[in-house]
Amino acid sequence: AGIRRHVDHIVPARLIKRLKAGNPDRRENLQCVCGSCHGYKLQADHRLCLGDRLGYFEILRIHHFDLARVERALALYGL
Repeated sequence: AGIRRHVDHIVPARLIKRLKAGNPDRRENLQCVCGSCHGYKLQADHRLCLGDRLGYFEILRIHHFDLARVERALALYGL
């Protein structure tokens, strides 16, 4: 209660658009996170957009994101 939530793209929308991989707003690619987690996720997204997949996963693992869900979203876009 009282925690502000953010809707986040599991696979960054900017990457999906750049690769022309489909609709980034698919339900399977969206998650609800708190503001602090959203900040960590944005750091991870930056790594992925630079091609650093391992760095992306490392940040997500450290902050206890659901890595199985992340893998499914990446596969959805062929990444």
